[in-house]
This record gives sequence, structure tokens and C-alpha cells, in this order.
Amino acid sequence: MSGFQTQVNVQPAPLEAGDFCSANPRSSFQSGPGGLIAGAAGVTVGAFAWVTYLTADADYAPGTVNSFGFGAPSGFIHREMQALNTAYPPYVTAAGDNTIPSGFAIGSLFRSGDFAMLNSGTTQATPGMTAYAFLATGLVRFGTTNTTVTCATSTVTTPTAISVTATANNNILTVSAVSTGTVVAGATLTGSGLIGSGTTLQVIGQVTPLLAGESLGGVGRYYLNTAEQNVATPITVTGTYGLLTLGAAPSGAIPIGALVTGGTVGNPCYVRQLLSGTGGSGSTYSVDNATTSTSATLTFTLDVATNWVADSAGAPGEIIKTRCIIP
Repeated sequence: MSGFQTQVNVQPAPLEAGDFCSANPRSSFQSGPGGLIAGAAGVTVGAFAWVTYLTADADYAPGTVNSFGFGAPSGFIHREMQALNTAYPPYVTAAGDNTIPSGFAIGSLFRSGDFAMLNSGTTQATPGMTAYAFLATGLVRFGTTNTTVTCATSTVTTPTAISVTATANNNILTVSAVSTGTVVAGATLTGSGLIGSGTTLQVIGQVTPLLAGESLGGVGRYYLNTAEQNVATPITVTGTYGLLTLGAAPSGAIPIGALVTGGTVGNPCYVRQLLSGTGGSGSTYSVDNATTSTSATLTFTLDVATNWVADSAGAPGEIIKTRCIIP
């Protein structure tokens, strides 16, 4: 049967992406009971991953892991036979595709240690090169600078402020009425009794599937980036965000999580949600920081430097030994 072992080697098997390549000390992400569960799109073994509050574990720590995100990744997914060896639609579409299906336990998410990583870039890796994580996939490339795309004549404006009536429990904001605006990912919220109100409290995304009476961006439930919220009596919650409008066609695809720089954009500013279009000219996105910029050429950073560097050489598509330089 396809996908099962059919022979026994007399020599040790070669390294696979995600394997340990040394017995040096390691550290892992701190999760509580029920934490570190694969997100809706599944999680790739042997790649970097990001932890969010789409679920919270029993210790009120973020518990959902995705192979995409923004900023520095939370850790690297070690290969410990946790991906399925058979098709499991819609998340695992082919046997042995190295995906942990949605809702399955992740196992260990390592913050340090020496691992084998697949060179998913387009250039040769040499010892000492930094490992970069693609924000859209968590896959790894090796180099000395970030990968970017640009888009000319693009603007960032501040739409009408969001104003809703809502309650909050743990990491869920429940909106019962909308006065103005649309609730979007990346919006910074203010409301009496909300933890992180007005400073760091943001919307991560909307809870789906929608229940009866709920609508996209309106009445409904929303994930917050800070747990232990306890607002049982409805309050007025307001929010602000930046509206990015692409002018010309970008020089490449812009993933959710891309860092935006250029013009008068304040930093850090990340792409949070596609609001209209398909990513080409005229498309709009929500960005955080409630920043503004008149028409300018904006730069979007597609990957992020990690704490790992190459410890061996290898062409694109080959396995590279790596070591963590900042445990």
C-alpha cells in the first residue's frame, strides 16, 4: 500500500525536515492543558509556526498554532510522527504531505534546538546564513536580507471609528449591536473594563461558522489577542484601524502578516485582513496601528529572520542542518 515502509535500510535513515540534528539542549513553548492545537488550515511539520488566541488553554495562554502569522514565529515544529500517513480531506490531501490536521495536537513546538530544515528558498544555503520564515507558510529560506514586494501609489487611511455594544468573556468579544463601522482583524479596541483597552487589545478575527443573526464584520463573536476578559454587562466598545488601498499592481503576492513600510506609515504595521478584491490593484486590507499615508510606494516584507542559522550547505530543495544562536 502506498505510503507504508517496504524495506529496511542497513544504514541510518537520512535526515528529514523537522528532525533533531544534534543532542544539544532544547526548549519548547510553554502551553497548558488543552493547548497547542492545529488551526483551521492545519500545521506543517518541519516548519515554523505562530501561536494565537483562537483558542486559549486552561492556563489562559494562547493555544492555537498556525503555519502563518506576523512578527517572529513562536517556534519550530519538530517531526515526531504527528502528521497523518493518509489522506484526510480537506486538510491532508495526499498521503505523507507532512500536515497536522485541524484540531489535532501539535506535540512540541520548540523555541530552541538544532534541527534539519528544508531549504524552500531559491538560493544556496551556506553555513552562517540566517534562516528566514515565510509569513504565509512557515517554510524556511536562507539568506542575509528579507524578501520584499512593492506596490506603487498605495495609500493608508483611517476609516470611521468602530462603535459597537458588546460583552467579553476570556478571549471572546460578543457584539450584540453595531452603531458605526465594521469590525475587522487588527482593530485596536477601547472599552471600560477590557484588559489592554486602548493600547494593545486587538481583534484577531471573527469566530466562524456564523450563528443565526450574525454577520461578517457586524453582530457576532470575535477573537481577542488578550484572554481573561470579564465584562458581563454590555458596554460601548470603540475601535480604530488603518485601511490599506493598493494603487498599482504589487510586484508579488502580499500575505496576511506582511510588515508594511514606506510613505508615512507608522511601525510596526502589519497586513491583517483582505477586505475587498483579490490582492491586485484596488484591493483593500485592514492594517493595524491606525496609521495613515498619502499615495506612496509601499514595501511589504514577506518573511522574518529567526534565531536559527545554517550549519551546513545545500541547494534549494535540500535538507540543511541548523543551530539556534539565541536559545
